[in-house]
Amino acid sequence: DAWFSDYALTQEDGGYAIDDLAPGSYRVCAGGIGTGTLLQCFDHEDQAAFSSDPAFTPVDVGVGDERTGVDFDLAHGSAVSGRLLDARTGRPFGGLAARLVLFDVEGRQLDRADVTTDADGSYRVRGLPTGAFHLAVEFNGPFREARLVYPDLPCPGWNCDPTQGQRLTTPVSGELTQIDFAFHPDAIV
Repeated sequence: DAWFSDYALTQEDGGYAIDDLAPGSYRVCAGGIGTGTLLQCFDHEDQAAFSSDPAFTPVDVGVGDERTGVDFDLAHGSAVSGRLLDARTGRPFGGLAARLVLFDVEGRQLDRADVTTDADGSYRVRGLPTGAFHLAVEFNGPFREARLVYPDLPCPGWNCDPTQGQRLTTPVSGELTQIDFAFHPDAIV
């Protein structure tokens, strides 16, 4: 099975289109933590638990076909929130762009979301299914650590085992709070 990935932005009425597909059978999904909603693959089956292979109904496309009715009813799911802090001073990094990366309990990357912290260093991401996972945060900034796995385990050269970090569990349609990360600035002036 070959993996093909394409993206479509929704219009004001919620409609979307993916053009120029070769004939074949496709898994069509929407959502994920980057959008703030639970990942859902066609036929309205929310990703109920962390898994690298969510349930789906194949969408078959033939030569010249135009498929309609491949609709989604996305839900918010659970959330995770915390703060990004200076490890030396404990001060928040306000306005900092970072990437949160979700891993399943076996260490396979499932999803990611780009975030920017607010003035008090807080971030919040929605769209998590219920269950256990590992979380990392990444930066392309002036820090000694490019990636940290919760709670503050550095990943030298991006290669590390996320399962060495603490396993987190999301509540059902609730929020896991105070998942903070503390980075060391690369230089102090």
